[in-house]
Amino acid sequence: MDLPLRIIICLYLLSPLLIGQTNQSPALVISFTEAEKDWLKAHPELVLGLDPAWPPFSFVGNDGKLQGVDLDYIRKFEQALGVKFKINQTQFWETTEKQIAEGKIDVICGINPTPERSNYLNFTSEYIDYPTAIITRMDGPFLTEPNNIEHLHVASPRAHVTTLFLQERHKQLKITETKTSLEALHLVSDCRASFAFENLATASYLIRENGLTNLKISGIGDHRFELHMGVKHGLPLLHSAIQKCIDAVTEQQKAMILTRWIYVETETINPFKKNLKWIITGALAILLGYLVFWYRNSRLTKEIIERKRIESELRKLSDDKTKLMNMAVHDVNNPLTLIVMNCELALSEKDKHVGESFPIFDDILKHSLRISHLIRSLLEPDVADQLHHRLRPRLMSLSGSIKKVLASYEHTSSKKDITLTYNAPSSSTDIWADPDAVLQVLENLISNAVKFSPPSSAVTLELKMTARHARLSIKDSGPGISEQDRPKLFGEFSRLSATPTAGEPTHGLGLFIVKQLVDEMNGNVSVESREGEGATFIVEFPLSSKS
Repeated sequence: MDLPLRIIICLYLLSPLLIGQTNQSPALVISFTEAEKDWLKAHPELVLGLDPAWPPFSFVGNDGKLQGVDLDYIRKFEQALGVKFKINQTQFWETTEKQIAEGKIDVICGINPTPERSNYLNFTSEYIDYPTAIITRMDGPFLTEPNNIEHLHVASPRAHVTTLFLQERHKQLKITETKTSLEALHLVSDCRASFAFENLATASYLIRENGLTNLKISGIGDHRFELHMGVKHGLPLLHSAIQKCIDAVTEQQKAMILTRWIYVETETINPFKKNLKWIITGALAILLGYLVFWYRNSRLTKEIIERKRIESELRKLSDDKTKLMNMAVHDVNNPLTLIVMNCELALSEKDKHVGESFPIFDDILKHSLRISHLIRSLLEPDVADQLHHRLRPRLMSLSGSIKKVLASYEHTSSKKDITLTYNAPSSSTDIWADPDAVLQVLENLISNAVKFSPPSSAVTLELKMTARHARLSIKDSGPGISEQDRPKLFGEFSRLSATPTAGEPTHGLGLFIVKQLVDEMNGNVSVESREGEGATFIVEFPLSSKS
């Protein structure tokens, strides 16, 4: 905490001891009409309604009594009005609002005007104004655009104005209504809701006081949270008198009330000697003005810091999107290369198949559809999460996928006179994996084996089934992997010292994609190699979802 602020708070706390007064701010100076005075004199006790679980505005303390910002306002208004507010304490806000509608409450604090509430309440101007906050888990995305939340699940307190706002503005939004704001935050913390929507002061207070360390303020909503006081219909003189009280509260008095409840730390020091009280009184008057200035400047500074943090998250999301685009472009290249080669083969052998169906066109169609699928996946929302969410694991034949990929690369390998050999087991080769992802893994590994093997050599595939995994080894006849290349083998855009034997293009992404996809499917990929003796890439796939 800044030293000037420490001095201000200490002086404020010590002033009652030094001056011999209470720790309350000066009384409100209000000029009531004769009609208002007569009405207040005739009604010395009024019924007050509050939300019993809405810190820091109104909540039950450790002593079992209501306390908070609204109670501080009410005590000040009691002194100015010359009346006593009797609190109609309930367990939930929903019960309080029902009693308001039934006319059992004269005055209600901390309420927001709505058309329905206007049927039985007259509202004052706002006495507190806060932005609304979007609260998510620490591992969740930043929601900087509140209008783009239709597909998410929100937890929000029943009958609160924030909930009513969401129901009106986002009719397709899935909303779980809770009894309290704290219950809504716990649903988010426990992964039972995507986010909560609450005013910034309440959200910050509850997160801190209840140790919800896995939550964060991930965005500011487009709805301002304005707190009004509501007066029962038929009491116009009470309404005008309370409005005058609200108008009479100075900025300094408001700052003193908010400072008490919204995280202004204090520390105890020894009182000054009694003969310094007049010096302290003058200094306090000057420093309180500085406190208001500091409060406004601090709030602006926090908003700037939060904005920079959000911008940093957005940059990270942009980087993730770029990474996924690069991966997808690389994935598109393999089937596109096979299409070109199949077309070349078709043109070279078209005279042999006049009037006959040509099966190679089935392969061209299959690879074209794969390219179309990859491009469509780039257009889906939540780009940064696509690598995970686009996988749809199921029981599939690994041997069948291997044979498909080998058939696709027959023409490529034959141009280099490379022999492709596959040793398949006689038992079942079913695994638990995503078929498209398995094809991508096989294409990248077999493509690399063919690229780095010299002409007139061999690439051997061997599949073995264990109790829990299918173990596929792909051995090439290439230059092997040097010790200096091993640490960066599965890295993004890693260019190794070895080069393809026929000048084929390489982008340094193939093995990175293999590693990402295999990890997502709960598998494992490794390599065995000695420099100059080729390389054997080993991939293990689980046999079931429990492996």
